[in-house]
Amino acid sequence: REGGLRVHGSTDRIVITGNDFQKNGKSGMEIQNTRDFVVSDNLSVDNGTSASEQFGVFVSATTRDVINGVISGNRFGNSSLDGGTTQTTGIRFGSGGGFNPTDITCDHNSMIGLTSPFGGVAGIRIVKSRNRYTTGAMQGRQALVNGTATVSTAEVQAGDNILLTRVVAGGTTKGVL
Repeated sequence: REGGLRVHGSTDRIVITGNDFQKNGKSGMEIQNTRDFVVSDNLSVDNGTSASEQFGVFVSATTRDVINGVISGNRFGNSSLDGGTTQTTGIRFGSGGGFNPTDITCDHNSMIGLTSPFGGVAGIRIVKSRNRYTTGAMQGRQALVNGTATVSTAEVQAGDNILLTRVVAGGTTKGVL
C-alpha cells in the first residue's frame, strides 16, 4: 500500500516511461532530490488513500534542488474504482530546507477530473503547457468586442499563451493578431 515508484537519494539521469501506477496507498510516483529526469507516457490513477499523499507524481526537493526535469504525455486521474476517488492532484511540487524544483517542463499531460491538476510550491521556472484538464473543446471562437474577448474554459490557466487569429467573412484566416 505504499507508493508505486520512489526515486530517492540524489539519483540523477532517470527515465520513467510506460508504467501503470494504480491504487497505491501513496503517490503513484515520487521523484526526490533528482536531476535530469524524464517521466513520460505513464498512467497514474486512484493513488493516495492517505489524505497527504494523493498525487500522480510528487517532485520533492529536500536536500538539493531538483533540476532539469520533463513530465510529459502522462495520464493522471481517477477512475472511481470501488465507488470513490482518491487521487486529487496530478503533479505536486514540494520543497524543504531552501531547496526547490527548478527548470521543469510539464506538457501534454491529461489531468481530467482532478481537484487540482498542479499543487504544492510554485518552484522556479516551471513550464506548464498544453496539458489537458477537461473533456471540453481545446479550441474555439470568440468575438472580439471593443478589444476584449472573454475566454471561459478550464483549459486556459494563468500564464498560458493564447494564439489569436483574425477571421473575416467567409471564414478565411487573415493572419495572427
